[in-house]
Amino acid sequence: MYRIFTVLIFAAVGGGLLMAQKSAYQSGDGQTSLYLDAGATIFNFAETKISVAYTNRLRAGTTAPLFYGYEAFAKASSGTLTLYSDKPKVPEGGASFIIGKYNPFKLSAGPLGEGKLAEDWLVADFGYSRAGFNIAETGQTTYATRYFDRYRFMGAYNALVNGAVLFGVAAGAERRNNLDDLQNATFQTALTPPSGPNSVVKTKTGFYGNYRDYTAAPIYTDLLFVLPPKVHLPGFDNQIGIDGFTRSDAAPARRSIDGGVGIFLTKKGAPTKVLGGISASWNDGKIRVAVVAGFNFK
Repeated sequence: MYRIFTVLIFAAVGGGLLMAQKSAYQSGDGQTSLYLDAGATIFNFAETKISVAYTNRLRAGTTAPLFYGYEAFAKASSGTLTLYSDKPKVPEGGASFIIGKYNPFKLSAGPLGEGKLAEDWLVADFGYSRAGFNIAETGQTTYATRYFDRYRFMGAYNALVNGAVLFGVAAGAERRNNLDDLQNATFQTALTPPSGPNSVVKTKTGFYGNYRDYTAAPIYTDLLFVLPPKVHLPGFDNQIGIDGFTRSDAAPARRSIDGGVGIFLTKKGAPTKVLGGISASWNDGKIRVAVVAGFNFK
């Protein structure tokens, strides 16, 4: 398991830049407020999630004020690397589309402005996904397969303050469910009649409890500091980025505030070009760890 992780991280670092719609600066739940460039495949091992994304923000930054992007993703029902989590993995697939504006407040000092920021951009993100899981409601002795449709709208603002500081904030609305609050369950179905103490059964994992869905009000922030080039991993010509982040929900149905920190590798002199890393977040004493790696299309 750890050997697989090591191979993938080194392949990501050696394979080139990671540039994606939703960046690899991710927390344990796969969320981020940072929207970066071009196209890549991103692996989040804690979420068993693979995503393929593209954004033409970099090209827009040199030729036009508007840009667009997309992301398609899928989550597996079992994990390659899951740390500090015992919840069953729920298979899910979906896509999102973004539209954004470069230098929206005339603060950038880049090609389209002469402000105090190196670069900044504003993004609107529209998403949909569908998941399936097994569940037995409280008091029931049999389970059913249930499907959940997730809808999301997020608005985000990102600013590259200088060559070493990148800031992001995002807020919006999302349809979610309470599977994380339910008990883990194993369901057994007999395939043959019992024969003495032995029988043949089919087992499935799922959840038990009072299921509900609700509208969340997510608020995400990221503040990334890239260390000087002289601080680097031996044998790698990359810089180290430290990302302090929050992942909150302001909706009354499930108000919460999560915090965390991540350590990532970036291309030397380019903090928006993240290659991969590891992050840890916590809430109510629970720790969640994510390992993320990316592969550039080029």
